[in-house]
Amino acid sequence: MRNLLQFIVITLLLISCSKSSKNNVIADKNNNSTTKVINEKKKEPSNYVITKSGLTANEIVQNLKQSINERGLTIFSEFSHHKSAQEVGYELSFNHVIVFGNPKIGTKLMQCDQKIGLELPLKVLVYTNKKGNTFISYTKPQFYNENYRLGKCKKVLNNIGKMLKQLTQEAANKNN
Repeated sequence: MRNLLQFIVITLLLISCSKSSKNNVIADKNNNSTTKVINEKKKEPSNYVITKSGLTANEIVQNLKQSINERGLTIFSEFSHHKSAQEVGYELSFNHVIVFGNPKIGTKLMQCDQKIGLELPLKVLVYTNKKGNTFISYTKPQFYNENYRLGKCKKVLNNIGKMLKQLTQEAANKNN
């Protein structure tokens, strides 16, 4: 009887987890990409914007860097997690982070709440999943507003959101 009860509880947990992790597709009419919002919980908004691209991961990285530079933003660093994994004997699909921003804008946010410094500079992730699909992803600026005291910085956050959307869509769709 106890084993049956445990089985039922585990089954119910698995069912509830599978229902709460479904993806929602949001409008994006570009030919090369589809933007998805990943929902961790049904009642809460997603913290990430994920755009699928028909380009290779390396093409997206190059496009993104070009778009960042064209806007006069600074690339502070890049991390190739897949290369680091190989160096220690592990396998990982393409996984590359570009860290960038504008100190004038970041400072404005930190003047509202210095703890936002944990999130800055901005980061964009380009990765390939096990099926070979390539994605570009970033954290929604609204997430920062929900987790930091940035009430006076809403306009700045909205502008950052627009810029991130433009950058990632350009990178996902631009043909060199």
